Amino acid sequence: MLKIFAIFIGGGLGASLRWFFGEYFFKIAKTFPFSTLFVNILGSFILGFLAYYFANRIYISNELKLLLTTGFCGGVTTFSTFAYENYSMFENGEITKSLSYIFLSIVLSLVGIFAGVYLAKQC
Repeated sequence: MLKIFAIFIGGGLGASLRWFFGEYFFKIAKTFPFSTLFVNILGSFILGFLAYYFANRIYISNELKLLLTTGFCGGVTTFSTFAYENYSMFENGEITKSLSYIFLSIVLSLVGIFAGVYLAKQC
């Protein structure tokens, strides 16, 4: 039960942060889903860092790992929004924009994982 509570708390914090970035980026750029792109890259970076750090540097409880990884990183990232935004772009005939978004999301999220692991190795 404690594990579920940890995921619940982390997910709520992550989703709240995702909402904050969505509000901030929506006001800056209304023509491209920068907020979703950003939170997915950020979540990938944090997950890469934490996964490496927890496996190789420190020991923390399983509950805290779940709070930070499954909960927080899962809450801050959003694949369903990514998919819906691409669907909307395709429906509006914005094929190049959608393909650019797909490419950037995949490549930069992978870069985020690698950068997070790299940073964790330096700590």
